[in-house]
Amino acid sequence: MKKLFGMTLIALAGWLATGCAADDGNETMPSGNSGQPMLAAQAVDLTLNPGWEWRMEEANTLFVIRSAEELAAHVTGGEGVAAEVDFSRYSVLFASGRATNGIQQILKTYEAQPDGRHLLTVELLLNDTEEAPLWNVAMLVPAVPVSDDVELEVKVSDKDYLTKRYTHQLQADWRLDNRLSVNLALSYQDYKRRTQTTWTDLSTGEKWLSAEDASQDVTQYKAWIARATATWNIGPKISLQPGLEYQWTEGKGGRIDGTPTISDLAFFISAEYKPWSWMSVRPGVRAFLMADYEAPVAVPSILTKFDLTPDMDIRLSYAYGFRTPTLQELYFSFHNDNHDIDGNPDLKAEYSNNVTGSFTYRILHNARIRLTTTLSGFYNVFKDKISLAQNVDIPNYNTYYNIGRYKTLGGALETSLAWGGLRVNVNASLIGRYNKYASDDKSLPQFRYSPEVSTTISYHIAKSGTDISFFYKY
Repeated sequence: MKKLFGMTLIALAGWLATGCAADDGNETMPSGNSGQPMLAAQAVDLTLNPGWEWRMEEANTLFVIRSAEELAAHVTGGEGVAAEVDFSRYSVLFASGRATNGIQQILKTYEAQPDGRHLLTVELLLNDTEEAPLWNVAMLVPAVPVSDDVELEVKVSDKDYLTKRYTHQLQADWRLDNRLSVNLALSYQDYKRRTQTTWTDLSTGEKWLSAEDASQDVTQYKAWIARATATWNIGPKISLQPGLEYQWTEGKGGRIDGTPTISDLAFFISAEYKPWSWMSVRPGVRAFLMADYEAPVAVPSILTKFDLTPDMDIRLSYAYGFRTPTLQELYFSFHNDNHDIDGNPDLKAEYSNNVTGSFTYRILHNARIRLTTTLSGFYNVFKDKISLAQNVDIPNYNTYYNIGRYKTLGGALETSLAWGGLRVNVNASLIGRYNKYASDDKSLPQFRYSPEVSTTISYHIAKSGTDISFFYKY
């Protein structure tokens, strides 16, 4: 099988080296005396040949291999594969070295000039990981005479993300009397991220800025939030918390179309009512007075708690969810070799109905030991859920869409133990996600379920101030 692969590879290299007739009768590959450089189309990449295992070097090194004996010195088990190359017609250029960071992609080009100079260029696109792996490049090229000059040029691409985030907050509390207090809060956030991409020639040490699209970028977001809240204890069984909130966000940068803004002004009020000592009800509603998008008249919610015994309680809640698309989902664009993502300015707001419930049992609860177990569940139904999805007409192109309907449901059982310096938490959950294809094919399940089990065990040694922890997740 290796022999067959090698012969096929050599046949391909021979076809590339001799050229093929185009429709106009001219050869697609320039001849050696044409005065034009030979391009990479004449080189065959041997780097990932499954039958060849290269012996790599630590330093950036280039070897021009012109014989089977030289090839055998650079390939593990090379005696067998060396026969696959006709060194009377071809040479092998082999380069290797060690990167300073993890490698995302390796690009290589070969160029032969008519004056007997050859250049193998290797471009290493690095990522942010701290691994420093060995790399290698091997190319089959037309025979390189011993008298010719062959050079290796290794370039490294590096990205720096320079982020500045400033958060300014101002808060004030005013207590009018024992039953009424007012809280004022003002926040301003300024976020700026600069992407700087550079290339470095490891042969000369020269460094320059990349001219590729989106390699140099500045993205900036600004946000204002102003909130006024009052707390009014009307009586021992009821209290109110009305408030007013204004939000404003602006984004700009090379990957954002224009300088868009989103703002809204909303009034909210919540209450806590305790008709009996064992029961409490917390209704709430949020109404939008002004918004730059289509918003509902009111967003209600209600939470309830029932104390069955001093050690057992049940909690039930319902909330009407509402989420506006962010500036990134509306206007942000991101394109590189691996991603093609565009915002969607036509996105609609996301709505949902959410129901949750839980039962808590404090099995042991004293100064020495606490053992508690909680059984909980939820059910959510979304309308126009915002999700990143691939365009079926354009491969690898993604944008944000509103999904017509989406549902999730699930439950969890959590047990926690606190005993002296020992802390143990065990959680088991089962989450179901809506299968949209089930509406067309009734044989498919409506939900796809995924289980999860996690455990955390820690012990605190007071004498030495040491914590020992164990984590497990499945």
